[in-house]
This record gives sequence, C-alpha cells and structure tokens, in this order.
Amino acid sequence: MALVAPTALANGSPYEILLDDLFPSASAPVRLVPSSFRWTGIESLPPGTKIDWDPSSVQWSRINERIVLPRARLRIEVPGIEGGTLSIWDRTTPLRKSMSGSWFGEIVVPLVSGDASRLVVKMKRGPSEKDVPLLLERIGGGATEIGVDTSCSPWRVEFARRPVSQASSPRPMLLLADCRIVRSESDDGMMASLDLLIFIDGAGEEIKVNGSSVRADSPSLFRLRLFPQNQPILLETKTGNAFELRYRIPSKLNRGFIGLGVGPYQYELRAPNVSVNTTAATLTAYGSYQLSDSVRFTAFNATTIHRHFFTDTGFYLKSDSVKLLDQKISVYLMLGANFMGFKYGTDLQKRWGAPQGFEATYHDFLSPNRSMTFGAFIYPPIDGKSYYNSWIRYGSSSLFGEFNYLGIRNNFDGEVVEVRSVGLSIGFPLARFF
Repeated sequence: MALVAPTALANGSPYEILLDDLFPSASAPVRLVPSSFRWTGIESLPPGTKIDWDPSSVQWSRINERIVLPRARLRIEVPGIEGGTLSIWDRTTPLRKSMSGSWFGEIVVPLVSGDASRLVVKMKRGPSEKDVPLLLERIGGGATEIGVDTSCSPWRVEFARRPVSQASSPRPMLLLADCRIVRSESDDGMMASLDLLIFIDGAGEEIKVNGSSVRADSPSLFRLRLFPQNQPILLETKTGNAFELRYRIPSKLNRGFIGLGVGPYQYELRAPNVSVNTTAATLTAYGSYQLSDSVRFTAFNATTIHRHFFTDTGFYLKSDSVKLLDQKISVYLMLGANFMGFKYGTDLQKRWGAPQGFEATYHDFLSPNRSMTFGAFIYPPIDGKSYYNSWIRYGSSSLFGEFNYLGIRNNFDGEVVEVRSVGLSIGFPLARFF
C-alpha cells in the first residue's frame, strides 16, 4: 500500500464547492437527517436563541465528479442584539430584524461534524461586536452509516467496523467512499492502483492507517493510493472508531477482452427458393480493446448454426457520451460498420452496412457489480434495405445473460432477403490480453 501526499481537490475546498453548488442532485448514499447532529458552542449565545433545521432541506452534491457530501439549511434567531451576520467558509448572510425585535437569518451549511461545519455568529451590541463559533457534532443513535459509491463496486471495496476497547467511547459514525482506478505502464504491462477518497465524519485532520498517521486533504477527507494486496487495512480515528478496509484490484490491467455467448434463437430466413422458420443455436463472440479512458474499439459476431445460416460481424468505436442519474447510467455512442453473410443457395451472399448505435448501462442495478444494459444498432429503411439489432443484457463481467432481437432486410440483384432472429444467450469471458 502507498499513500499520496495531501493534495486538495481542484477548484478550492470541497466544502466551498458543496455550498456553491447551484443545483445539488446527487443520490443519497445513506439516510441522513439534521436531527442526528447538534451544535457545540451554543452556550455562548444569548439566552432564548433558537436554532432550527429545515428537515426537508438535506441535499447531496458530487464534488468534482468524485465523492458526494451533504448539506442542509438552518434558521437561527438571536434576541437581545442590534444586528449581526452568519458566516461559513467566507460566505456571509446578514441577519434581519423580526417584528418581535430579535434578529434572524437562514444559511446553508455542510451537514458534517467538526471544522468543516464551523459557523460563526457575529452579534452587535452598541459599539462592540462578538463572534461566536459553532461546530456540528453527530450524535444520532450510535448508528454506523457507510456509503460506498458505485465507482467502487468493480473493486469490491468494503468497510467493516472493528470492535474497539471498552475504555473508548466511539461516536456515531458516517463514512463515505469514492474510487477511481489509476493505470500506469510497466515492463509487465498496464499496472493498477486504486485512488480512494474517504470522508470520515468528525475525523478532523488526521487518521491512523495501519498505525501510521495520515493527514487529511481537507477536514475529514482523506486520500489513499492503494496497490494490490490481500490483507485488510486498518483505519482508526481520534474519536475511537476503527474500520477494516478490504478491496480487490488486479495486479495487471488488460486492455483487450474476448468473450463468447451461446443460446437458442427463433430463426427465420426468407430468400429466393428458401423459407426457414425454426429454433437454432446462435453463437456470439465479443471483443474490445481499450484505447483511452473513454474510448474502446469493439467487435462482435453472431452466427446462426444452420445449413442456411446467417452471420453478422461489426467493428465499432465505443465512446462515453453522457452520464445520467448521478453517474449511475452511462450512455455510449457506437460508430462503425458491419459485414453480413447470407447462406441460402450455393454461394454465400455478402454485404457491408453502416448501422450506427448506442448503449446505455445502469451500474449496480439490483445488486452491486451487476449492470443492466440496453443497446441498439439501427439502419432505417432506405432503398429497400434496413437493419435493426437491439439487446438487453444483465450480469457482471464474468457472467451475463442477453436477450437479443435482429431484423434485417436486404436485396441481391433485385431479390429480397429477410432475416428475423430473437433469443436468449449466456455470455462469459474467454480471454484477456495486452
């Protein structure tokens, strides 16, 4: 295991980004309510001061497309003063005078413990002013909340709370994690390391990692760079919490992949002097080669096992296009061409085509590290030719099921040839390379 030196996330403090997010829309990784926090330092405020949360104001923001953090809005009313302000991370809200003569205001704060939530109440009485700093502390019921991002699922990242000694009194725990895989070249090929960003509520500026001190990137945010290993990593906080971190990444990352699939299909072929309508096995092959973090070269072949067979081979560039629902859905564009072969006479009739397509993948659908994918290649009817190929796939990189529909219309020397095929196949990896 190796640790990177603390390096702040781009574009300023993550808590400043959290407060400035104009439209927070990240999914909640855990259920969090403001009432599970309390303010410390309120004893320095005037008697009768009221601090109330808006319980429906909790929002989650994804920081620089990485970890998600929560925020919420509170209302504070201070009697017996002549004015004042509320300030957090250099964002200041002036108090307003109510009909009763007290001063009140609302402000959005990070819903986290410690310095990240430091709220300063400035109170004016006559010529003097007084600053009262307040800090949040989580108290909620002793529950441990752990939210591991979808980005960690392929690498089997898990946190297990470790029993602590009876002498310590650990606070209720909130832990959030986000992952990115980092690739580096070596003599043995592409090597992997895991960039793990961890938020540990109230941990402050330091934690222990296998007994060694690690400084925070920002308050309660820690960044680890992890390499393949089998032993768990022990994380300990000054608040008395301890966790075992486990993960699984390969020692080598392969750019290339080849897979196979097989299953029964209802197969129809209409051609001159040939009419086929039967159940036949269909063999499928899949291949891809990673060109960059967002682009792959992909290929496929589907061949019906029949004396009047049909074969379809495609070559495409597959690129990330857009991410939806807080990065849970990835949409890819697929641009390229395909080659089709129709065996219905003495010769194999061949034809090139250029149906273009897309694929949309819902990550962690129903279960971690399982994905639901819908995709299609389409060539609309033009000059008597058409091509429709759609699929729904569910599973993991090691085993998946696929429902596929294929409809093709073509012509050779003025004679129409039609293929319809629909069925279910089971797919699995055959080899990884480079």
